Amino acid sequence: MIAKNLRLPRLRIKYVLHKGKKINIGGFAVRHLASGADNSRFCVVISTKVAPKAVDRNRLRRQIYETIRLNGDISGRRHCDMVIIGMPETAKIKQPALKNNIIEIINSVTNQYK
Repeated sequence: MIAKNLRLPRLRIKYVLHKGKKINIGGFAVRHLASGADNSRFCVVISTKVAPKAVDRNRLRRQIYETIRLNGDISGRRHCDMVIIGMPETAKIKQPALKNNIIEIINSVTNQYK
């Protein structure tokens, strides 16, 4: 689990999904919007189409959140809200590649908000 200040509030998730810009990177669809918060905030969505078993979905979600926790500190950049949505091919990605994809997502999205 990531720190509370890095989590995207539930009411903001719907807003970002509806109004946010969409990009596809490394097996993920990402919706993002600029935010006035003190830091970037994240949400991870893994559906049953990605992994039918709850154990697999939760493991994947925990791995993504751990990567965000370790690499999500984005200083010197404008902050944004991100909803990271897993695609069906996401379940087949191994941990090292998954970590690299998440770091690439964070960097590419936050670079748009300089």
